[in-house]
Amino acid sequence: GLVRPEDAFGTTGGLLRDQNGEWIIGFNKYLGNCAVFDSKLWGILDSLKLALDQRFENVLIQFNNLVTINMIKDGIYGNSNSALVRRIYTILKLFNLWSLQHISREDDKLVDKIVKGVQDRKTYLRLMEESTQMSFT
Repeated sequence: GLVRPEDAFGTTGGLLRDQNGEWIIGFNKYLGNCAVFDSKLWGILDSLKLALDQRFENVLIQFNNLVTINMIKDGIYGNSNSALVRRIYTILKLFNLWSLQHISREDDKLVDKIVKGVQDRKTYLRLMEESTQMSFT
C-alpha cells in the first residue's frame, strides 16, 4: 500500500503468481484517505478475493511487512480488533491450504510499481493480465 497524507491519496495493489513464480494477474486500486497499515491489508484482502475468483485452492501470501503478517496471525487466534483482518481470516478459511511468508522489500519491487501505477481517484479494481501492460518508466 501507498498513502500520501498531503492529498489523501491511498492506493493498494498486488500480484498473483503461479507455483513457478510466473505472472497470473496484477491489480491496483485507489482507496482514498486511509492509514498505511489499512492499505496493506486491503492489498491482501483483494489478492485473496482474486485467488478465489481464479479458483485457487492453496495460497502462499508473501508480504514485505512483518507487522502486517503478525497482525493477521494474531487475528487467526481471535486477537484482532481490525475488521479487515477478520475479513482476511474469513476468506483464508475458504482455501484448502494457506501460508504467510515474510519477504524482503527488495523482493517486492514489482508490487511496489503496481501500487504506484494508480494515477486517478477512481475506486475500481484495475486488473493487469500481463506485466507488459505496465509502464516501468
